Amino acid sequence: FVSSSSPNAWPIVKDIQGDTLSAHIEFPQGFGLPYGTHKIEWIANDNCGNETICKYYFIVKDCKAPTIVCMNGLSVNIMSTGMITLWDTDFIQYTLDNCTPTDQIKFGIRKQGAGTGFPQNSHSVTFDCSELGKQYVEVWVEDGYGNADFCLTYVIVQDNAGSCPPSSPFKGVVVTYQNDAVPGVQIDLKKGSQPVATALTIDDGSYTFGSMPASCNYKLIPTFDGDAKAGVNTMDALLISGQLDNIIALGTPYQLMAADVDKSGDISVADINDIVKMILGLQDYFPKNTSWQFVNGDYVFPDPLDPWANSVPASYTFCLTGTLGFSPDFIAVKTGDVNASADLGDVNKAGDDRTDIKSTAKFYTTEQVFAAGDEVRVEVFTPDLGNIAAFQFTLQYDPAVLGAASIEPDLVPVSNIATPAEAHVTASWHSSALLDPNAQAKGVHARAFSLVFTALQAGTLSEVLHMNSSITEAEAYTRLLETYEAELMFKKGTTKKSAEFLAVRPNPVSDRFTAAYYLPEAGEVSLTLSNARGQVVQTLQTQGQEGYQETEIELDRSMAPGMLFLHLEGPGGTAVQRIMVQKF
Repeated sequence: FVSSSSPNAWPIVKDIQGDTLSAHIEFPQGFGLPYGTHKIEWIANDNCGNETICKYYFIVKDCKAPTIVCMNGLSVNIMSTGMITLWDTDFIQYTLDNCTPTDQIKFGIRKQGAGTGFPQNSHSVTFDCSELGKQYVEVWVEDGYGNADFCLTYVIVQDNAGSCPPSSPFKGVVVTYQNDAVPGVQIDLKKGSQPVATALTIDDGSYTFGSMPASCNYKLIPTFDGDAKAGVNTMDALLISGQLDNIIALGTPYQLMAADVDKSGDISVADINDIVKMILGLQDYFPKNTSWQFVNGDYVFPDPLDPWANSVPASYTFCLTGTLGFSPDFIAVKTGDVNASADLGDVNKAGDDRTDIKSTAKFYTTEQVFAAGDEVRVEVFTPDLGNIAAFQFTLQYDPAVLGAASIEPDLVPVSNIATPAEAHVTASWHSSALLDPNAQAKGVHARAFSLVFTALQAGTLSEVLHMNSSITEAEAYTRLLETYEAELMFKKGTTKKSAEFLAVRPNPVSDRFTAAYYLPEAGEVSLTLSNARGQVVQTLQTQGQEGYQETEIELDRSMAPGMLFLHLEGPGGTAVQRIMVQKF
């Protein structure tokens, strides 16, 4: 063995494996090589005087960077000059190296992101009034062999002596995710937990604060607790139901936040129930949420399909001095208003934006003339469900003529009908299945529900019963998500002449469903399921009564998923309804 300074010979250990001879040097215990260039010579000879030499050069050097430990969270005050200078040694807790003596280690410092590599001849950083608050710096060390490393730490720059000039006036805006201005929002400016000033957004959604003392830990917090019912209607329940049933998708994280009415961190039927209660006039606020929610305008959702995965910032925290370097804007989310229909021209006024109403959806019942003591049965039938996917309304009657109503639910379940005030009946109904373009409901006029009164005096039904928006807006919502005005028509003695389907619930179906249909007279009814090839797969016979009927059908568990056709044969003719069967 030969080094650059002196040759050394070391024992060689040989090993023979078959026809292969290998050898390695066996260094003595505790042996080490000094830094520098070294050479190994391998000499091989045979018994015939032949010799071969192999030379290998290598370098031993220090490749390990020094260790540095910094102090975090230094607090300093701006000097009267409006600046403060800090040195690299101000941040170093200790440093050490395996080779270079501590007094020979080089130090350096720079502001975070101001360069790369060891900062030669940079031993200080200076902060001014534009840099109040937490500021990050890189503190570097380098040993005698050029190995360098750094630690990232921060300093809190303050202006407790008032050396910095006050801030310029600043402003921001509050808008919806559709960029509609939201006036009337209160913006509170605080320093720590102490109130400093308050502003209100004006018609264009903007707010303004005047000049403020230079300082950090300022915080902007928006609040607005206007009418909780604004913008909340049955279309919102329809959209949430469509999301839950995977028929449609709510396209933005703000819509998902609006749908999470109970603030549970997800969307469920409980949110729909809260919305329906508000629509029916049973509650005027959301028990677990505020009317409006706000999102920091600079916030980017890591997962737009799961806005609850991370805490959503609803405020700004910043330093003020000179000109504010950003616009503190907010996105406003109206709780429960999934389609952003609230009338923002007057967010303090109850009700929905009805400017987009294009047509009228006509409900109907039979005109009646009655005497005092008569039972007055009012059957309310829907518009053509081939076009309508949801509706809501208020029925108001004259309590001097008709006694308190008893309610018989039908298409509209009992949970979606209410009597929030004397002589008022409210209703809300939606079917996400009708958002499916393949759903068949053309020509279907279902009985929504029935009201049964006792007449207190003689009268005519159309004169004492009215559909209006006194509590629940009288609206219907199409399968294309258009808004129609709802109106109640009175037909004189009209009756159905033929059998027809009114509804199949649910559809799609997994194991059982209810077929609702109308018979013009009593008689035997045959309900037959067939596949797309016309093959009969299941049949049910029943005895039907005149009028509205419901029959529950349990599917054969061996039935394959796919499209089926339900055939109705009975008094008054035949009818067909398409059904989608899912996996059991």
